[in-house]
Amino acid sequence: MLETVLFLVVFPNLGRARDPTEHVGPAWPAATEAAGATAWAAGKQPTPLSNWTKDNLGKPVHCWSTAVIEETPSWPGVCLGLTKQDGVTTLNACAAGCIKNALCPAWQKVKNGACYHGLGNNCWGRDGDQLDVEGAQRFQHGAVRLLKNLVNISEKSYYIYGLKPLGQYTTTNTTATPIKGRERCRLYCYSNIKCQYWQFDSEGCHVEDPDAGFVVPYPLTLTSGVAISSSDPVSDNPASKLIAGEFIQHYCPETPSGGEEAMTALHGEEETRSGWNPWAVGVVLIILVPMFGLAIFQCFCKGQKRHSKRSVRAQGIGYDARSAESSTPGFAGTPDVSPLMMPMVPTPPTVAVPNYGYTAAAPNGWH
Repeated sequence: MLETVLFLVVFPNLGRARDPTEHVGPAWPAATEAAGATAWAAGKQPTPLSNWTKDNLGKPVHCWSTAVIEETPSWPGVCLGLTKQDGVTTLNACAAGCIKNALCPAWQKVKNGACYHGLGNNCWGRDGDQLDVEGAQRFQHGAVRLLKNLVNISEKSYYIYGLKPLGQYTTTNTTATPIKGRERCRLYCYSNIKCQYWQFDSEGCHVEDPDAGFVVPYPLTLTSGVAISSSDPVSDNPASKLIAGEFIQHYCPETPSGGEEAMTALHGEEETRSGWNPWAVGVVLIILVPMFGLAIFQCFCKGQKRHSKRSVRAQGIGYDARSAESSTPGFAGTPDVSPLMMPMVPTPPTVAVPNYGYTAAAPNGWH
């Protein structure tokens, strides 16, 4: 048991979340939780971020795969609702701080001004308000799996209640086309690893945003906030107005062959997942050295006990076994001592720390 714990401490990535394989049948969502669970191959609906590695405080950790899905100048990036990053004054630092935080969907650097991070809104226009943006990007951290298309699945569309309304997307006060609108809606949800549901209808974009209080019940059932177009054919059924929508799963994919180099080039030496923890190695050595010394001491004591018995028996016939084996009093021979466990300390790779450029190409991790 101890050896297993120590091995996982030294090589923590062996216990990280793996690529998901869940898939669902057409019977989900169902009227009850039990009926809906049978539609999933794993026997239950996956929980939010169940395939994303978290730290000891439960916060999602940085993922090696991060894609740029929108950026200036093709994306205005004049977002409202972002959080100012005190002390961050350069373009590179602003970008680096966001790309290394799985909970940072977007960043914005105002020309001759401050840096801002967050999900943001009104990124395509501020209704006449001008903002001189030096640079901005929206990221997708990790990868995305489509678990269920919410529109036209077996002649059904599923409208999810309780999502955050973002309204119609506009560009310079002009309403975006439905095609552009639904694509922006999709990317908005893909950039937030806490967003599992998005849908676009005649009233605009709707997304899940737990941090703002818009959370879809888990597990999802037909009685917990879903309208189905085919089973409720009334004129005001919101499902009949859906244009697009998805139920998705965010996850950090397993590092591919050669992924360490790609990740290091993008995020720097301190962010690499080399599969070992140098601090943990030190802790393990602190534990193992006393154990090793105790093992030697125990073997020495056993040798002393064996020697004492041999000496008593030999004295009965006038022979001291100690003098025959060594001129040193108390010598009982060399004990056969083997280490209980040899610590394996891997050699860390030598990498170069890159320059964080906000226009640097990122791995293509979205699909």
